[in-house]
Amino acid sequence: MLTFEGRPIVNTRNVVRTPWSPPATAPVAIVIPVPAPAPTPHAVERPVTHGAAAVSHSSALFTVIPLRIFLAAGWLRAAAEKLISHKWWNGGELRAFLVAEHSTALPFFRPVMDHVFAPAAIPVTGLVILAELACGIALVIGRSMRLALYTGVVMNVTFVLCGRVNPSAFYLVMEIALLFAIAGGAIGRTLRRPSRHTLTFAGVWLLLGGVFVPYIRTLEPALVIADPAIMMTFLCMITAAALVIRWVTAIPRRADSRFVTTWTRRLDTWANGKESHTVEASLEMPRPRAVLINDRRRPS
Repeated sequence: MLTFEGRPIVNTRNVVRTPWSPPATAPVAIVIPVPAPAPTPHAVERPVTHGAAAVSHSSALFTVIPLRIFLAAGWLRAAAEKLISHKWWNGGELRAFLVAEHSTALPFFRPVMDHVFAPAAIPVTGLVILAELACGIALVIGRSMRLALYTGVVMNVTFVLCGRVNPSAFYLVMEIALLFAIAGGAIGRTLRRPSRHTLTFAGVWLLLGGVFVPYIRTLEPALVIADPAIMMTFLCMITAAALVIRWVTAIPRRADSRFVTTWTRRLDTWANGKESHTVEASLEMPRPRAVLINDRRRPS
């Protein structure tokens, strides 16, 4: 045997592989089903995010644009109508409005009309014009929209209490919808998380709705649209219901009973306008995961 510095030299070119020599093998991918945790009723709930992650999507943004434009145009039109009419500037038009709506106004608000609005018709008219202009401009440029909407709510509620239901009741619906859009982060710059105070506000709106119930004059479908009491009751009720729904669908999920979880999911499904099968589709089990094991065959 040839040696070099005391070590044997092996000629690898002439090495003969014996039949029992194990062939070299590559890693084999073996699919092992890894059981996934069983889905719980809470796992199918829509995740709720707050803060920067809840930035409004373009779809939600463009949904409320028609409401903003229509409401802004309505306030600007009402302000322009008063600006170009001398009857509004001298208080005559406001006094005529109070006289014409006195019989349809809610009884507890008539003293305010007689002893506050009528004697101060000129300054009240100027204040209304400024408020209508401010609301319209704020909705157009998108600044201080929450304050503008609250101002519009106060004016429209005042008009309804005075007996003028149309179009104030419809303006109130649009203003409430925009306020919910701002609170939910669809528009505006700040997002408000639902909390226990949301339920408190819902209770306040519910009590306000009950205040107007004794003043309802008719339930006839052709006349309810002109009844200020029933319109205010209905608006208070739907506002309270919307606040409760917002709190229920946005609270952190917790281990409730199956009954509570089922009805919470159904309420969330109804509020989001989704079909029930889209919620149940998320119950599908995930596919087994593949695990790569580096396995070499041993000689037999």
